[in-house]
Amino acid sequence: MRIAIVLNTSWNIYNFRMNFIDSLRAQGHEVHTVAPVDDFTHFLTEAGCVHHPVRMARLDKTVESLSLANIDFIKIDVEGFEPEVLLGGETVIEKFHPWLYVEITPAWLQGRGHSMEQFIGKLLAWNYELLGEVDKEFIPYLKNEQLFRSLHQFNLLAKPLTFGE
Repeated sequence: MRIAIVLNTSWNIYNFRMNFIDSLRAQGHEVHTVAPVDDFTHFLTEAGCVHHPVRMARLDKTVESLSLANIDFIKIDVEGFEPEVLLGGETVIEKFHPWLYVEITPAWLQGRGHSMEQFIGKLLAWNYELLGEVDKEFIPYLKNEQLFRSLHQFNLLAKPLTFGE
């Protein structure tokens, strides 16, 4: 059987799915990985996977190419690549000031060489109110920062204090 493992990074596949892939290959399955090429792609092919690269595009370029007149809400769940999404969407965020809903795993941010302080600082500089989700309720992030730092993973809602065009 041919099985495709599709994730947002080869790093993610390698670090979180290799035991599964090894098990599938041991059972005789042909495993295909689908993700952007990164420093971990060669580990997947060396393990016997057939890799299919996908192209990522910056949010700014995508919005421009689609001629979108406005963006009101952006959901971000990219396993530690949140700062890269913000960087690739700076024009969209500054112009439209959309609500942002971000799944954050601090250890993954740190593993990619980023810090929570940098990430939060960028959102505050863009004039967002930050709310963290706890037990399906949103509470002020800054007043409860220690609580959120103790969590393995949480959702952050960035509510614009000013609105774009």
